[in-house]
Amino acid sequence: MSILTQQVLPPGQYGWLWTAERTADGTPQGIVDLARRSGLRGILAKYHEGTARKAARGPGEWAKHVRALVQPCAEAGLLLIPWAYTHPGDFDPDVIAVIAEALDACAPANPDRWYIFDPEIEWDREPSASERTRLLFQNLKLLGVRGRWLYSSWGWVDQHPRFPWQAWQEHCEAFLPQAYPATLQVSDPDLVWNRSYGGAQYGGQQSAAWTGPQGFAALQPQRPIIPAFDIYNGVVPRLSALAANWGVPSITWWVMDNFGLETIRQLAATPYARTVQAQPAIVTPAQPDPAPVTPAPDVDAAMAALERAEAEIATAKAALKPRP
Repeated sequence: MSILTQQVLPPGQYGWLWTAERTADGTPQGIVDLARRSGLRGILAKYHEGTARKAARGPGEWAKHVRALVQPCAEAGLLLIPWAYTHPGDFDPDVIAVIAEALDACAPANPDRWYIFDPEIEWDREPSASERTRLLFQNLKLLGVRGRWLYSSWGWVDQHPRFPWQAWQEHCEAFLPQAYPATLQVSDPDLVWNRSYGGAQYGGQQSAAWTGPQGFAALQPQRPIIPAFDIYNGVVPRLSALAANWGVPSITWWVMDNFGLETIRQLAATPYARTVQAQPAIVTPAQPDPAPVTPAPDVDAAMAALERAEAEIATAKAALKPRP
C-alpha cells in the first residue's frame, strides 16, 4: 500500500463545520442529525482563529458551539475534531493555550486528540514561514500539549512555491488538500483531482510563477492524504468515486453550513457513507448491600460476664442445698 493511501482517521467521510448558526437548525442536535443523515463519520468543527474563539463580525461563535456539540456527538458515535485557520504568528503561548483548550473540550468525542491546522495565503507571504512552522510545533511540545496533528491547505500545490510544504509535512501525520472545483472555478472534477495529485501536467490554469511541487504526490516527506472536496454543482458522486478508485480510506466535504436536501441525498449514497451507531448510555452497575460487619469480640467484657454468671450459679446452688 502507498503511504499516500494509508489510513489515518477512521474510514468514512467527514463534514467541515464553519458556522454552526447557519447549519441545519443551528442547534447541536440538528447538526448531529444532519451529519447522520449525510452518512458522515465525524464533524471537523472550527474552534478558533488565533486567540479568537468567535468571529469579529457576524455569526460565528465557534468555540461555544463546538463545546455544545461534544456530548451529542459522543452519544451519537460521531467524531468531533477541532480546526483553526492558522496564521504565521500562532506559535505564541496564548494561541497554544487555545489549541490545548480545544483538544481538551472535544476529548469525549475525539479520544485520539486529532487537531487540524488550516494555513493558507498568509504563509505564502511570510518570509520566515518554515521557521515559524517549526516554532509552532516546538512550542506545542514544550508547553505539553498532546495532540495528533493534521493540516489542510491548497489543493493545487504547484501554484504555491513559497508555501512551507516540507515543514508542514514533517510535523503533521496527514495532509488534507483542498481540491475544491467551485473555489478553483473548474467545472471538471476529474481535472481538479488529477492536478491535485500530479500537478500541471494534467492541465488547468498555467503560470510561469507556479513552480511549486507537482501535486501532493510530490510532497516530501510523504504523508497520507485525506482529500477535502467541496459539494457544489453536483460533483459529490464523481469526486467520491475518484477517491474510492484511488483507494483513500477517508474523505472530507466543505461545508456542512450549505448541506441541502440534494447534497444530503448524494452524500448518503457515496462509497464513504457510514451509518454511525449511537453509543449506549453508561450505566453504573448497582452495588450490592455491604455484608454486615461482625465486631471483634471484647474479651475482657466476656470474661467479666462469665465471672458474674458463675457467681450467680454458685449462689443458686447454695440456695438449693438442704438446711440442717
